[in-house]
Amino acid sequence: MSRSPFAHRRAANQADFAGPDADREAIERLARAARLANEHQVGGRVADEVLQRNTLLIEAAQAELDELLGEVAKLRGVLGNRKKVAKNDGCDVDAIVQALRLKKQAGAGGSEPIVTRHRMVGRILGLLGHPLGTQFKLFGNDTAEAEEVRH
Repeated sequence: MSRSPFAHRRAANQADFAGPDADREAIERLARAARLANEHQVGGRVADEVLQRNTLLIEAAQAELDELLGEVAKLRGVLGNRKKVAKNDGCDVDAIVQALRLKKQAGAGGSEPIVTRHRMVGRILGLLGHPLGTQFKLFGNDTAEAEEVRH
């Protein structure tokens, strides 16, 4: 590996700021930092009882999680099969999933945020001149109608 032509200048400049024992001090500083890092490193000497207790707790939690993940995988398979059956029956599965998601969202926080967002989409489509934005009351942009929906 070639050495930079300016390396001697850098060394001379650093020597101006360093004391006569700069190299020894730097090595001691590095050794001290490494020693402190090793002392604070996770996994140092811990009592056997503490180590065993935590190992057993982690093992139990991991086993429970693995079991639940197996159940999740089975249920996802069931869900996938039910979606296939619905699709084969001619249903719009994406619409069903979206309706169920909206139902869940409305149950958690009411339907007002859903209606507000729906109306905003209609307003934006209207501003863009898209035919969906001008559909007859599809998005309920009429403020009087909006008041009726709320009550």
